[in-house]
Amino acid sequence: NLLEMHADDLMQQGYSSVLISLVNRLTLQSSAGAERILVPIAWAQILNYNLEEANLIIESIVNIINTQDDASLEIQAKVDTMRCTIFSYQENIYECELLLNRWQDRIPDTCNFEKAVMANLCSYVAINHFDFHKVSQCQKIATDARLELNSHGAEIYGLLFSGMAYARQ
Repeated sequence: NLLEMHADDLMQQGYSSVLISLVNRLTLQSSAGAERILVPIAWAQILNYNLEEANLIIESIVNIINTQDDASLEIQAKVDTMRCTIFSYQENIYECELLLNRWQDRIPDTCNFEKAVMANLCSYVAINHFDFHKVSQCQKIATDARLELNSHGAEIYGLLFSGMAYARQ
């Protein structure tokens, strides 16, 4: 399926509205690997601040992976990265920090986008704790992950958090 092949790229390159538009025109069928197409769709909803819809899609993903004997660590990391992002949008620092502590060192090497996002969220939490040294540590991780991506969004957030930390020092 063409959409499955390019959904992550559309979302990571800032075309989340295009992705949502395409999905709205299609009938998605539940099949093996359905969670892989749902992840970028959930991200598109998050990036468009449709958090209720994103949470519904995330729950669908969780329901799918709960039925699998071999649910991958990669999909679990993707789900919790999305949840952590939603918590940050809701300014729920406590829940965001719990997920960061759970995943920061466990995100698979194949998940550079998630590493970059979680490192940016680590910066967000550090700023809220006035721990500006940790922001630079988090941004080092984010920069390393971003080098493997071509995601302008992750870079923009990294610059934002670095600037916020600099301004508050």
